[in-house]
Formats: sequence, structure tokens, C-alpha cells
Amino acid sequence: MRIISTAYYPVTGFSDPVQWLERIDFYTCILEALATRAEVHSLEHIGIRTKLVRKGVHYHFRSLGPVSRRLPFSNHRFIRSLQPDAVLVNGISVPMQVLQLRAALGSKVKLLLWHRDEKPGGRVRTQLQRLADSTVDGYLFTSPGNAAPWLKKRILKPDRMHYLLHGSSVFLQGDGMGMRRQLQWEHNPIFLWVGRLDANKDPMTVLHAFERLLRLHPEARLLMAGTGELEEAMKARIAASGPLSVSAKMLGALPHRALEPMYHAADYFVSASHYEGGGIAFCEALSCGCVPVYSRIPSLMHLAGNLGASFVPGDVAGLERAMRVALLPELVSQKEAVVQRFRESFSPEAIASGLITILSGR
Repeated sequence: MRIISTAYYPVTGFSDPVQWLERIDFYTCILEALATRAEVHSLEHIGIRTKLVRKGVHYHFRSLGPVSRRLPFSNHRFIRSLQPDAVLVNGISVPMQVLQLRAALGSKVKLLLWHRDEKPGGRVRTQLQRLADSTVDGYLFTSPGNAAPWLKKRILKPDRMHYLLHGSSVFLQGDGMGMRRQLQWEHNPIFLWVGRLDANKDPMTVLHAFERLLRLHPEARLLMAGTGELEEAMKARIAASGPLSVSAKMLGALPHRALEPMYHAADYFVSASHYEGGGIAFCEALSCGCVPVYSRIPSLMHLAGNLGASFVPGDVAGLERAMRVALLPELVSQKEAVVQRFRESFSPEAIASGLITILSGR
């Protein structure tokens, strides 16, 4: 089976293909696992033209400008020249391109569209997507809850829905004592938060809830990695609070691989998001054995299963209660179960196996 992965979004800020592939290792690890069972090609658009083979995957770096993004004739001819059995399209809000891709490939090639974080659009796009829907063999969503708005508006058909996370983790469970010593928090329960500092990710709710937690558990500690528009307000909030200034650290923007020792050091991963298409940082935390404390949104509920503790998005008191529950012995002992859930359901191998099953019609 020959499988092609493509997208219609150009990327800026990268000129080194290897650096780019390392930046998106949460996705390329799935392609690499898939390459053990099929011939896999991936089209990448970072503004250069080159090709390379890496861990069994054939990467083709091709241009994608403002016009060719909407009218990708050249890329579609190239995809057709590879004679694929299936094409994975990253993103579902590209109906014009999907219609053109189907016209270029004919009816026999399977088309799967992988939902990222898109929400249903306006009237014109909705009509186009309903038209494109007739040409698509399947859609990949993280969870039924993520697909629900599309089904409710009858944009997509329920018989074409499949549920697979659009990214995984290259991180593994490891010893975090070295990082704990560096932080001088060897014996403290550590909560970790990773993401953009914006209203949707809602890190301020995490700070408020953690400050309340410190009244009963002054030994607890919080690490927050990321940057964004709320960064200065959060720094000011921590500086103004005696308990937070001792027990919370903002790490700023870290290189992706620098996050792994943070996951190893942490006991818990906190996510307060109001919406997530998937939850890559959440998945990375699971792979390292962090017990999840998370907002009750469809994608995170699906990822966590019956593990960890949850709360209603935006509920400071609810998050504090969830953190207190997480500190109970029965949740502390969930670390191995968390890693097992990742391996069975969200590892690169598990996702690749799910793709093969879908494409094989089994």
C-alpha cells in the first residue's frame, strides 16, 4: 500500500528540512510507524524544494504560494505521479482543494481528511464542504465530541467518521530526579502546565486554583512552560502572591525536546483548555506517566479515559478540588496505568495500526 500525506498550509520560519521534521515529530512519528507497514510519502511546504528519506518515510519539500495553495495543480499532478492507494489530508476545512484532488486522482484512491482544530465555517464554506463530502472516504477526529458540531450542522456524514488522534509522542517515561534536584524540588508533588498563554488555554485559572491549593498543600509546586499574550499578567500575578512566588515557576518558551525532562520531573499534567482539536502536550504527558488533571472537553476526556481528575472549564474551585483529588494515594498510583493507556491507544504504533485498519476496510 502506498500512502501520501499532504496539507494545504505553507509554513514560514524554517529553511532546514531536518529541523522542520524534528519540530513536527509528534506527527512524523506516526508516519514512521506507518512506514513499517506501507510505503509512505509526505509533502511538506516550508518554502524550499528538496527531498529526503528519513526513518523509512519519503519526504518531498515543495513550494506552496498564495495561488498554488488554492489551486494546487502542480502538487496534485505530483501526487498522482506517485500512484497512491490512499491520501491523508491534514485539515478538513479545505473543500476546494479536496474537490480538485479528487478530480486529479480519480475515484479509486481513498481520501481521508484529518481534523486538526477547525470549527464549522460560514455559509459558503459549509456548502462547499457538503459538496466535497461526497468525494471523501473518511474523516479522522480525536473523539465523537469533536465531530459533533460538524454532524449537528449536517456538514459531514456520520458513516464516514473514525476516531484517531492526529499526533502522538516521541517522549518516553523516564527518571525525573535530575530535573527535580535542579529545581530543588526533590520531594514535592509537581504539577506541570504546557501551552500557549492565552484565553483558550486559560492558564490564569490554573494559577488561581493552584494558589488556593497551597492553603492545604503548601508542599505542592507548579511548572508552566509556554509564552503568549497573558505572560506579563501571569508574571505580575505570581510576583504579587507570596505563596505563588515560592511555589510556581514560569519557564517561558522551551525547545520541544527540552520539555521531556519537565514531563519526567512532573507527577501531574494540568490542562484548563476550553477547546482542543486534539491535545498533543496532553498526549506527551501521558507517554511520560503524568497523571492528568484536565478540563471536561471532548478531546481531553477521550484521552484521559477513566484516569486522573477533571473539572468544568473555567471553574477555579473545581480545578482546586481536582488537584486535591489528584494528590490522593489512589491517583498517585495511576502513573503506570497512564503510560499503558498511551501505549495501547495513542502511541505512534497504535495510531498507525488504526490507520491501516481503516484503509483496509476492516
